[in-house]
Amino acid sequence: MEDFMSEMSEEELDLACRALARTIARSQRVVVLTGAGISVSAGIPDFRSKGGMWTRYDPKVYANYNNFLAHPEMFWKMSTELRVATSNKQPTKAHFALERLQRMGKLSSLITQNVDNLHQLSGVENVIELHGTGKICHCIQCDYKGNIDVVLPQHIVPWIDIPRCPVCGALIKLDVVLFGEPLQSDNFQRAFTAASSADVFLVIGSSLEVMPANQLPRRAKMSSSTVAFINKSSTRYDDFTDYTLRGDSDVLVPKLVDYVAKYMDSLCMDNFIDIVTFPLKVISSPFDALTQFVTFVAKWATPVKVEEDIPKQLVDSSEVVEQALTNPITHQVEKKRSKSEERKAEDKVMEEINQSLRLRSTEIPKESQLFN
Repeated sequence: MEDFMSEMSEEELDLACRALARTIARSQRVVVLTGAGISVSAGIPDFRSKGGMWTRYDPKVYANYNNFLAHPEMFWKMSTELRVATSNKQPTKAHFALERLQRMGKLSSLITQNVDNLHQLSGVENVIELHGTGKICHCIQCDYKGNIDVVLPQHIVPWIDIPRCPVCGALIKLDVVLFGEPLQSDNFQRAFTAASSADVFLVIGSSLEVMPANQLPRRAKMSSSTVAFINKSSTRYDDFTDYTLRGDSDVLVPKLVDYVAKYMDSLCMDNFIDIVTFPLKVISSPFDALTQFVTFVAKWATPVKVEEDIPKQLVDSSEVVEQALTNPITHQVEKKRSKSEERKAEDKVMEEINQSLRLRSTEIPKESQLFN
């Protein structure tokens, strides 16, 4: 895919980062979807790019579940290279920036298409691994699972000595999802539920070529989320995004999180001013003050509704997408609209307070001074 990094100037990227950061700072639930692009600088090649694994191993053959059953040695030949590529790798700057975003209380869910375990190594909790993990092996018949370093020591050549389950003797494979493989719907339902409840849905380093991951931004958009992409290249879904940042995730993601932190500090200052000036508001404009107070209470007291889990059963990926997309979301859309109206009312009140304060004092720093 063509590289579009030259499309955006440094100034445009900075403005886009600031605008997206302001949105994130005001949000409560940020959901992130990551793809292979976020791990390239860690030394793990992108599967689909030039020189990637799919240029040497046809995924329709080597990563096909039915072919694995018939010729497991082909799968293990490819998987051995994957194991070497992901072994002893460390999280990137973008990985650590997302962990910081979680510590700041903004990142509610992280969904990844990667199997490299780098998000967990960076400290991010409760990662939803759509395509499984390359660090675990499992039996295709019984419930046996084990760490790959224990099940397959480095001296074993798995495409010659085909790994077998120590419990039942059946074939063992990496705990990754192959093309055409039956899927456990649990992780996909969690991902779709997270996308449906997101205030901001951020895609980092994914070409969005594979289902059902490429349906997640669409689901978020259907639920009135702000959708943003950080990618070096374009995707077929760029047209409906609210923000598109072209560039290196190791540069843009830390920069974005820095701006989020600064805007959060600014919002804290605004909240402090609200507290200080609220008695004056009550005296001068009691009705407006009461409206502001009720809006604030309603915003934080409204419970978060989640969709009911679909039955935990093995289904094909296309069925997972269809089932997740057809779940009722009317109540979620209504909740988002209500939230949007509340934010507009809150913004109006905040603007009135800020105008009043500017007239009374010149000691309060302007926004431009806060971020220089």
